[in-house]
Amino acid sequence: MSEPPFSLGLTSEALVSEVQPRIIAKLWRRVAAFLLDVLILSIAIHLLAIFLYDQFVHLDAWGPLVGFALVMPYFALLNSNVFNGQTIGKALLGVQVVDAHGNLLSPLRASLRYLVLTFPMACSNLELPLTRVPGIFVHYVVPLFQAVALVTLYLVIFNRATRQGLHDLVADSYVVRADSPGEVKPYPIWKGHWAILIVLAIGAYVGGNIFRHWIASKVDMSQLTQDLRVIENMPGVQSAGIVDQVSRSSNDTRTTACVVTVRWTGRTEDMESIAKTVGKKLIEIDSGTAKHDTLGVTVIRGYNLGIASSYRTYRCNYTLEEWKKGTGTR
Repeated sequence: MSEPPFSLGLTSEALVSEVQPRIIAKLWRRVAAFLLDVLILSIAIHLLAIFLYDQFVHLDAWGPLVGFALVMPYFALLNSNVFNGQTIGKALLGVQVVDAHGNLLSPLRASLRYLVLTFPMACSNLELPLTRVPGIFVHYVVPLFQAVALVTLYLVIFNRATRQGLHDLVADSYVVRADSPGEVKPYPIWKGHWAILIVLAIGAYVGGNIFRHWIASKVDMSQLTQDLRVIENMPGVQSAGIVDQVSRSSNDTRTTACVVTVRWTGRTEDMESIAKTVGKKLIEIDSGTAKHDTLGVTVIRGYNLGIASSYRTYRCNYTLEEWKKGTGTR
């Protein structure tokens, strides 16, 4: 049979293959590629920390934002047309970042995609000193970033047609199989997803407020704030937290403990000293501490860059009498 006119020599099979849409990458491939990239970057950060450990420690609460900036070139450049739209993880898993026409992203669009994906994650990971940060930032701004990160996660998991998260929607990008040429079929996102997300957001907001009011009814917030302010104003203390713990032994004996966690940027050799100073100071300023059987102080020194973290810890747990006498065991 002769070829039809104006066929340009293409067979019917070739014509069909030309209009086949790009294959959206499976979720497991995206997750595996991302975990490989995180592993590679984490190893790189830890190697860098061999030489810059103290500098990383002194980044204080802002470490995740520094980590965000350090790894930005990796994702922004490798996911663009500079490196074929593939990070190392994506190349190993056979996936690629493209636009709706199947073209690779420019470095600017790839940077925007990375910004929307990881900046909210970095902000959600900030270990902020509660007494030195405005309450509006802690109660509203950080939860907003957390919500953006969760919306992206939800869409990547449940938007099965295109697996586009917020970062992909903003950059108009898709993660596809690298071995499938052509354009991407633009499936619309099911409107029910947005309804579900709105309901979840309202539920989280209402639930968060109810939880805060419940905590306020159970805890003397003015005394707690005073305690935290005294501790966080100590030289070298980045942030602190205080919780009450109740435990029961096998013979149903009830034991209460006040546990203080301090993030420390001073010298490693001073961790024991600051732990004992914090414990004695807390007993001095807070008579409520005497209601507990023991007071424990944990001092943590290290860095958290989001993509990688490392900590050294010192713990001491004494009875109130031991604290007052300055004795006891670690």
